[in-house]
Order: sequence, then C-alpha cells, then structure tokens
Amino acid sequence: MKRKQNSHIQPSALEKQLLATYFSGFYLTHKNIIETGKNNDIELPYKKRSVILQELFIKAKKAGKYKNVLSDFIKLIDENIASFNKYAQNYPYASSIIKRWIHKANSTKALLQRELGGSLYE
Repeated sequence: MKRKQNSHIQPSALEKQLLATYFSGFYLTHKNIIETGKNNDIELPYKKRSVILQELFIKAKKAGKYKNVLSDFIKLIDENIASFNKYAQNYPYASSIIKRWIHKANSTKALLQRELGGSLYE
C-alpha cells in the first residue's frame, strides 16, 4: 500500500508568526494574502491561509518579488497599528490590551524588516 506524499511543506518561522494572531498581534486574512499577491502580479488559489501564504512566498521568490511582498506586509502591519492606536484612544479601558497588540505587531514588523534586509550569508 502506497502512502500519499505530503506536498505541503512545513511553514517557516516567518509564516507561523504571520498566521498566529497570538504572536503577530493581528489577523492576516485570506483577502490580505491574495491582494498582496495581486499587487505583485502573483495569482493565488483560494485555499487555507497557510497554503496560500506559503505559495505566495515561493512564487514571489521565483519571480524576484519577495522583497516587494514583505514590504506590502509591512505596510499592512502599519495600517493595523494605526487602527489600534485609534482604538486605544477611543477606548481607554481597553488600551492595555490594545497596547499588547501594538507591541506584538511591531515585533512582527521588525521580523519582516530583518527578513527584508536579507541574511549575511546570502
């Protein structure tokens, strides 16, 4: 009996960070991922978020648009942070929780910026 080969590759640390709201501080939607692909002329299927994010990174690297994709995600995070700051001002009782989201989003942004800068060994 043959086993079915798993064509799904294990997600990278960056992918895990982006997909886990607990770590990233925001929710990355299907729409966010697909629009980022469209902005970089990369077509993506409508599948699980983890699959399409992984496909986006693979196709972007092949097309030489990986840095553009990372920059688009950084812009998205900046938009989320701006929204969070407004929420913190409008809802002072929730500001302690919202500030945690902002901190996590800034940490994710820093991770993307480090990836954007490239590795010393590339």
